[in-house]
Amino acid sequence: MERYVYIDESGDLGERGSHYFVITAIWLEKPELLDRIIKNMRRHKFRKELHKASELKANKSSPELREHLLEKIKSIESLRAQSIILNKKALYSQFLKENKHKL
Repeated sequence: MERYVYIDESGDLGERGSHYFVITAIWLEKPELLDRIIKNMRRHKFRKELHKASELKANKSSPELREHLLEKIKSIESLRAQSIILNKKALYSQFLKENKHKL
């Protein structure tokens, strides 16, 4: 069985800036199902909102778009997701601050 993985990060590892650093991965067997959902959103219901967007960005999207996308991807049975969330305030170790690649 072939599986496809999409990985994205949010936030930064600097001491200033965001409060969290998040890495999320989703994997599924048929990426064309996800592609079809996004294509239909671009063509129909969210055409105006996504007209100039080269990619979907949750922080730049309307709550309606985010909710619609989440509702639609629930229908993909093989889709799984996992996130790692780093609370940067809890990162007390000077070693990790100086060696971010170790995270």
